[in-house]
Amino acid sequence: MGLTQPKVSNLLRGDFANVSERKLMECLTRLGYDIEIRMRPAAGRAGRLTVAIAEADWPPGALDEAQPSRRIHAG
Repeated sequence: MGLTQPKVSNLLRGDFANVSERKLMECLTRLGYDIEIRMRPAAGRAGRLTVAIAEADWPPGALDEAQPSRRIHAG
């Protein structure tokens, strides 16, 4: 995947701090996943960033150690 084992372990625990979005997308596409990015006008003054995954698409147990998804608000 082009990542060291410690970085892969961090990703599996939900820690994405030291991996660029581009590297994450490269890894996911190499693993056979499609990536979809959607944009729409913000409901309020500031937009927000939300990352969601379709759990049914992941192998059983793959998300057991992952932290709950985080929502980041711009502002």
